[in-house]
Amino acid sequence: MTNIKLVYFDSIGIDSVTFENRLRSHCHSVYVIKEGLVVVNYNGSAHELFDLLVPIDNRNNVLITDLDVAENSYWGFMNKDLWTWMKENY
Repeated sequence: MTNIKLVYFDSIGIDSVTFENRLRSHCHSVYVIKEGLVVVNYNGSAHELFDLLVPIDNRNNVLITDLDVAENSYWGFMNKDLWTWMKENY
């Protein structure tokens, strides 16, 4: 299990500011790719983070998954700040 998680949430059904603030209160570091798509550094499992963030009665879409950040496991063209964040949080 990696500490880096990819978090998708329905930014129409869920208030982005509130959700991102919850992420910041539970994660070591948060990088917002765009509204509703975030990469975080969290020491527990995806399930544990989900339980901290989402009320039991919530019916909105949320996906949290481990992100493999081993060498050569990801590639792409993104804002340079994301690559810096990944190196600092790996």
